[in-house]
Amino acid sequence: MNQTKLLIIKLLLLIFLFCSSISFTQNLQSLGIPNTLPEKVTKYFEFLISYDSKEFNRDNDTMSIDRLKRIASLINAASEEDAYLKFIYYDTLVRKTDPLWTSMLPTRDLMGLITRKIKTELPPIADILINTDYLFKAEILRAEIFKYQVHGTSFTIDKVNVTAKILDIIKGDGRFKQVDEVTFEFLPDISGYNLFIPRELCLLPLKVWGYYADTFGLSYRRNLEESISKGKFLIQNEIVIDEDNYFGLGEQVQWETLNKYLIEQINLIRSWGE
Repeated sequence: MNQTKLLIIKLLLLIFLFCSSISFTQNLQSLGIPNTLPEKVTKYFEFLISYDSKEFNRDNDTMSIDRLKRIASLINAASEEDAYLKFIYYDTLVRKTDPLWTSMLPTRDLMGLITRKIKTELPPIADILINTDYLFKAEILRAEIFKYQVHGTSFTIDKVNVTAKILDIIKGDGRFKQVDEVTFEFLPDISGYNLFIPRELCLLPLKVWGYYADTFGLSYRRNLEESISKGKFLIQNEIVIDEDNYFGLGEQVQWETLNKYLIEQINLIRSWGE
């Protein structure tokens, strides 16, 4: 991309942000979100804005593996830098029916295309890591059940808030550090109430899915419709229990072996964008 095109894209991004509604700005401010984006998150949105219908039609039919890997690396880099800001801006700017945005590109179709191709054309471990915002070794501190009212309805459902102390970070040191506490939430199935027990050690794959600054939806599966009750990756005597062989190294694997493997795979994904 030449400097002129890059300058135009940045200008479009600035104009777009400027033209967003006052209510949007107030919404971001109420969430403690800055009006400017960090570098890698900015590049992610520059890519979205620069993408046109011709590219979409071409990539829908003939996207090369190399191009898919570059895009996947871009998405992963934005998540590593600040997955929460990436989610908030995408959700607020893109998923909402903003006339300016929808006149520029069919973003939901674009992201659907990329998500589908990552899942079907890249190795399963790449799909897992790209779609996992945070990956921690952690000690469970507490789990609390509460009632949640479904938006726009009178129905209430059970949710569980889990708080854990981070012991090691595989992915997510842009926002967290070791010894931080992280709180996440999930919707339990019938057997899910006792999924997390205080003082247990677990490997926690987390994905941002809400507007609650440090509260995360817990992503155990690539397919979020699958049961969550088998998703806990318990660590006992430095052995990770992976009942479904989710990470591809067997049902029981040494923590150091899995940790090294996951870091190697993340570094590989990073290299795709170089």
